[in-house]
Amino acid sequence: MACAAATVVRNYLVRVGGQTGQTRTAQLNTLSDLTGALGIDGRCIMQNGYALISQGSAATLI
Repeated sequence: MACAAATVVRNYLVRVGGQTGQTRTAQLNTLSDLTGALGIDGRCIMQNGYALISQGSAATLI
């Protein structure tokens, strides 16, 4: 039951990129604070709930 409620909030109620709800072009980035703190802000792309990090950015984490 929690999964369905979270999907409704994420897709229809949360503010993303100046609009309400996420779309194909405006994805909710749950890692934005972490990537900013690690100095790889902007090099981590969120797509359909997956964090896509380049090899160069991943190498800086090691």
